[in-house]
Amino acid sequence: MLLQEPVVEGSLVIRCWHCYQAQMKDFQHEVDTAIAGRDEAISAAREKDKRCKSLETELLQLQEDLAASERNRKALQAERDELSDELASGGSSK
Repeated sequence: MLLQEPVVEGSLVIRCWHCYQAQMKDFQHEVDTAIAGRDEAISAAREKDKRCKSLETELLQLQEDLAASERNRKALQAERDELSDELASGGSSK
């Protein structure tokens, strides 16, 4: 719906009409700025979400790597203890 300039002649009406047009232009600028800000915020949130998911994936992999390292460490400690026991028992039987 387009507003048309009032037909009534008179400086007061015309001044008010121009003030109205200026206010509408200001309001439209504020709306456009708000929309741009919203779009930027949404874009930033999406990027943060992608980064978060990437970090979650990396964390899961690091946790799996840590668990595997712990299993290997325990296995090596058990092997060390067995060898130590063999040396201790072999040395006492001589």
